[in-house]
Amino acid sequence: MYCSNCGVHISEESSFCPNCGVKIPPQNWIPQTPTQQVRMPQVQQQEIRPGKKRRGLGCLITAVIILLIIGAITAIATNSQPQTVPAQGKAGNVDAQKKSAEDLLAQGLAFDARSWKEYLVLYKNHQMLAATIDAYSDGKVSKLDFYDFCKSIEKASGQASISFNYAKTEDEINYLSTLSTLALADQSAAGSLMKYLDSGSTKDLSKAKENINRAQEAARITMSNRIVFLKRIGHPDEKVKSVAETAVAELEKINKEVTSN
Repeated sequence: MYCSNCGVHISEESSFCPNCGVKIPPQNWIPQTPTQQVRMPQVQQQEIRPGKKRRGLGCLITAVIILLIIGAITAIATNSQPQTVPAQGKAGNVDAQKKSAEDLLAQGLAFDARSWKEYLVLYKNHQMLAATIDAYSDGKVSKLDFYDFCKSIEKASGQASISFNYAKTEDEINYLSTLSTLALADQSAAGSLMKYLDSGSTKDLSKAKENINRAQEAARITMSNRIVFLKRIGHPDEKVKSVAETAVAELEKINKEVTSN
């Protein structure tokens, strides 16, 4: 069937639209009485291990990011201009600028390796949070286990949000700010879900949905920012394209791990 609000195709068993979050009648977004329990994933080194299968939310997020990457690759292939070192009157000045550019590239690539690794952890944790929401909505996770899972996500995301303090340039600062937004949004979403489980207030539920959407947007923007960042530090176009293709494969691998457990 299709969502009456945004028109996205959704499963007939869905209780809310994975794209716009609108409630799908007559079911509630989270049922009050779960019918089956499953073992909840455990936090290890700020990462949530794979849990129960999700139907559409993770695939939607990955699809959006993959489309973004494809667009970035196309732009690189058609519109990018090679970076050059301006000519100088003295060879020494040219050599100094070349060395500076090489140093900037080396620093940028080291930054990218670290920040991307942390992004993958955040992305996987977000996917697991959304998957566990689906599992609880389907009555496959008990209220207590769901609460404990949200608590672990809140702690892991909170710890991650204060770890992005290693930027050395303005571009790196801007890049990490989006990672921090992703972590903080999931932290807030998990906190609001725990409040909802305690209070049953639709206000807490609505806030959780808003933060889930905010985290999804931050995940999408981070991928775009990565492509831009690599270009700005002078990474060759073909290598940027290769990085983007590898990123798609890594995100797809995470989704398979989430949906296969």
